Amino acid sequence: MKIAANLTMLFPDVPMEDRPQHAANLGFDGVECLLPYDQGAEAFKQRLDQSEMPLALINTPEPGWANGDRGRGAIPSEMSRFRREFEEALEFAHASKAQRLHVMAGLTQDDAAFDTFVENLRWATALSGELPLCIEPLNPIDMPGYFLNDYALARRVIDAVDAPNLGLQYDSWHAARIHGDPLKVWQDHAEAVTHVQIAGFEGRGAPNSNNAPEAELLKAIGKSSYNGWVSAEFVCQPDETAGWLNDVRACLEA
Repeated sequence: MKIAANLTMLFPDVPMEDRPQHAANLGFDGVECLLPYDQGAEAFKQRLDQSEMPLALINTPEPGWANGDRGRGAIPSEMSRFRREFEEALEFAHASKAQRLHVMAGLTQDDAAFDTFVENLRWATALSGELPLCIEPLNPIDMPGYFLNDYALARRVIDAVDAPNLGLQYDSWHAARIHGDPLKVWQDHAEAVTHVQIAGFEGRGAPNSNNAPEAELLKAIGKSSYNGWVSAEFVCQPDETAGWLNDVRACLEA
């Protein structure tokens, strides 16, 4: 099982352009990046190639990220903009050889949000062809107002879209904050998961395999039929090394 570094959240003391090589030096198998668009696809791909780091996943664009915006896939009034930005994401993903694209739902509680998200995802899955897409529930504590805030809701969306290239993104931190028991969330939804993100259960820090519940979850992921990326997406402290990486890998392979 391959472990990726989230370049957006990890290595805050390393310049962004140097983070792929830094991840390689620490022993990661690949990287993901939430919003790489301002780097330019050609330059970003060159850095990935130089470090021999495959790109596991990127998000759809979000120019308003710093202001709290989180996509617009489920916002009824933003369908045209969503589709323009998705085409931009698709072009960037192909140029950078991203292996998966996370489609963000956005902040909305509109009554038409579910149908809007399904309609947009049907269009997006048809357009993306062989490039897999995924959707991820975000917890309402950290992200109030985000439409996709429950794993059962995410499964309803996936079932309604009914496309072979759409899957579920499982994040242990969000699963814990939404439902309380991330292991049960994994057990209930593992068959739909096509991308995994992990963080420590305490304060979204580095994964801690010495914490029994975390170790149990990692072992469950490793023993399942899931064979995709496990990406480290946590709040990294400056100068923090990846001393946890070998322990996490051992749990996944136990």
